[in-house]
Amino acid sequence: MRIEGLTLARLSMFGILVCSFMAGCGSGSGSSTTPPPVTTTLPAPTFNPAAGTYGSSQSVTIGDATAGTIIYYTTDGSTPTTSSSVYSGAITVSSTGTLAAIAKESGYTNSPAAQAVYTIQSGLTGECTSPVWSSSAANGEDGFDESGIWWVGNDAWYSAHGPQTIYACNQGSWYAVSTQTGSAVETYPNTEYDIGGRSSLSTEPISQYTSITSTFSEAFATTNGNNWDAAYDLWMNDWGKEVMIWNQWSGAQAYWPGLSTQALTLDGVPYHFYKNGSELMFFRDTQVASGSVDILAALNWLVTQGLLNSTDVPTQLQYGVEICATPGDSPEMFPVTGVTFSVQ
Repeated sequence: MRIEGLTLARLSMFGILVCSFMAGCGSGSGSSTTPPPVTTTLPAPTFNPAAGTYGSSQSVTIGDATAGTIIYYTTDGSTPTTSSSVYSGAITVSSTGTLAAIAKESGYTNSPAAQAVYTIQSGLTGECTSPVWSSSAANGEDGFDESGIWWVGNDAWYSAHGPQTIYACNQGSWYAVSTQTGSAVETYPNTEYDIGGRSSLSTEPISQYTSITSTFSEAFATTNGNNWDAAYDLWMNDWGKEVMIWNQWSGAQAYWPGLSTQALTLDGVPYHFYKNGSELMFFRDTQVASGSVDILAALNWLVTQGLLNSTDVPTQLQYGVEICATPGDSPEMFPVTGVTFSVQ
């Protein structure tokens, strides 16, 4: 289009005509509208420790990733509103129940409600005197919750193992009666915690966890002729990579801690480490029959050593006793009196 010959008046008229066909032309004219502001929805609050089954009262904290939020909560499982209790500090859960929480902040859409069910079973610790389940089958096991997370198993896995029967009151209180004659591990009666549940295992890698801890208690005999170790057997990637943490041992099993030369500290507790082929082994410097273990600290240390990847996925967490031999090839009782896991 040629406009060189247009006069100023005609050029002005031309601009008016063009403007009439353009949205938003001129100051304050046209048909354009300002888009509505985008509102961000707050993330759901989180609970620490995570929902689960515990052997004693739990002090639960509720957190939110967005600074300045107000958290409203209920303790009866009902959906919280802004009329519910305002969270100001840890909540003591002393009996089975459900916590629920929402987050609110000005300028944001309220978060979806988060729920956490806590089952408090005081009988999860202590000597098992009235078993509710037993098995003499080599691979006998029983699930102790509907979610498929907790299991107790006989795990007489070696083909030449001797007789063994496991008796369980619950996942944290059981005993095995075992007769073994070997020089190597023949059985591993244990409590197993499947993260996410056996039918829907977690896919969260090590890097996504803030805490994985456990407590343990046992009363295994250390008399002459007993050959065993009390240990965690921790599996990544659905039985793909194995990590062991030994707390106590007896007899010839002392051979393995004697090979460890690399010293380290996990949550203030001194250990030594040994790489036994693909098996990654930690040995407590001071043997104990009860205590706690910072499992995530061990996994993160292995990542720093290049022995695990931060993308490896913790799946099965086990605690039990590896039994090689019993005194005089006679039956020996191995009582576990407490096991807990907390995964966040």
